[in-house]
Amino acid sequence: MSLVSLSGQVSHINQISTTSGTIRPDNSFGGGGTITTSHKTTFRIAGRPVEMKGVPSLGEGDFASAVGVERSGTLYPLAFRNDSTNIEILDNASYFLSVFTGIIGILLGGGSGSTAIALFFLIPAGWLYYKTKTKKKFINEAAGKLRGMTPVSASA
Repeated sequence: MSLVSLSGQVSHINQISTTSGTIRPDNSFGGGGTITTSHKTTFRIAGRPVEMKGVPSLGEGDFASAVGVERSGTLYPLAFRNDSTNIEILDNASYFLSVFTGIIGILLGGGSGSTAIALFFLIPAGWLYYKTKTKKKFINEAAGKLRGMTPVSASA
């Protein structure tokens, strides 16, 4: 995976919220339900499409720099800086799922004495750990590359 750098003026900002969930009828377990909302922001830097998770502090006409992965002509930043406000945002990667899956494997496999049950959880836990470690490496590399870029401004 190679990292791509991009700097320039921001335009065409769109913030997209997606809400999903389930609602239980009042007669089922006292009613209620769950609702989740996710946010993503699409915009252009120097005319090139960019898509980020969340809602960054960004305005039309701001200057920004980003380092990330390009897929199908769209940049997905691992490191982003609004050069107009000097706010920096780094993507995140968490080991929580890999550790949780590993603990479940150890508890269920060790408790029952079944190697098959333990491996059923430990193999995916190892894979998740590897993927998270790789992503953290790319995030750190992108952050270093971003910090080495000269901030863009209207006078540049």
